[in-house]
Amino acid sequence: MNAERLPSPEVDTDRIQFGFYWPKVVLENDEIERWNATTASGKPLTAEKIEEITGILRRYVAGPHETAFFMGGVAALHANGHQKVDNIFVTTTYGTNENIAKHISDDLGLDAEPLDVYEACAGFAGTLSYIKQNEGKFQNKDILIVSTDTHQANVFDLKKDEGQKDPALSQTIFSDGATAIKFKYGRDLRILAARDDELGFAEAIKLDAKDQDRVQPYIVKPAAGIPISESGLIEQDGKTVFKAVSRKIPHLILQAIQEANLKAKDVKFVIPHQPSIRVLQRLQDELSDQKLEVAFDITDGNFSSASIPKAMATMMQSDDLRKGDIAVLAGFGAGLFASVAVVQF
Repeated sequence: MNAERLPSPEVDTDRIQFGFYWPKVVLENDEIERWNATTASGKPLTAEKIEEITGILRRYVAGPHETAFFMGGVAALHANGHQKVDNIFVTTTYGTNENIAKHISDDLGLDAEPLDVYEACAGFAGTLSYIKQNEGKFQNKDILIVSTDTHQANVFDLKKDEGQKDPALSQTIFSDGATAIKFKYGRDLRILAARDDELGFAEAIKLDAKDQDRVQPYIVKPAAGIPISESGLIEQDGKTVFKAVSRKIPHLILQAIQEANLKAKDVKFVIPHQPSIRVLQRLQDELSDQKLEVAFDITDGNFSSASIPKAMATMMQSDDLRKGDIAVLAGFGAGLFASVAVVQF
């Protein structure tokens, strides 16, 4: 991970710096179709059907050496090099035998105060919520947030288990990878309001994410933890998740905007977690009366907590988001738990 010279940030927008790591193996829809898997109703799982239901064309699959630490460390290096930072947060899902934030800080020689955040797909927005709740501590601090996840090893293997009756289409959504963002709080990015909330239906998503695999310092949400799957793989009730998100997330978004003393017209974009095209379309439909525009960045898959910063970077790179713009970031996932943050760049 160490380099002879410092890399330039992959995206540098008015001092906000981003870095990325995407695994070398790319799994296309056409390859999944060749596995001859079927949906829960017995219909062939075609490339066209996957794209229609999920909006995803490909997903990245981490190899044995491409761990959450490795991918997050490379993304951090590209976002920050070895420049000094005061705080480093790592958002991820599965615990390891070490504190990932401290490991990355030590490996890059950053000497930053580390904290791992276990909030699954809500992790990035949840980290911003934590910063807002402790705003005095972080004002004018250089902050590095690294979002890194390796879900592919924990999803239903359609290729091996094609005879099973529940090869849920939702199991084709996850992508492995990492996004890192570096900013000075209060100068490059401000958090105007933030909300955390439990959506109910805690059993709707179960993960192989055990508390004993986590090493301090860390925070975990929801406080009760995420239900452990019996299979050791991701277990998801897609219909329940869809209903909970589509009914409750728009309300949380509007509440957060109100708490920031803003109106919907002041918000340039709503940038939600990117789970599937249908969830994004439903959120857009629910928010259309408020004239709020939802960002879509789903074709490369669901990157868990890395999906929001990835979408932010894409929009800044294309000049859709500029200095001074306001956005609402909405993360939601296992628990079922949600974090929403109103930010100004």
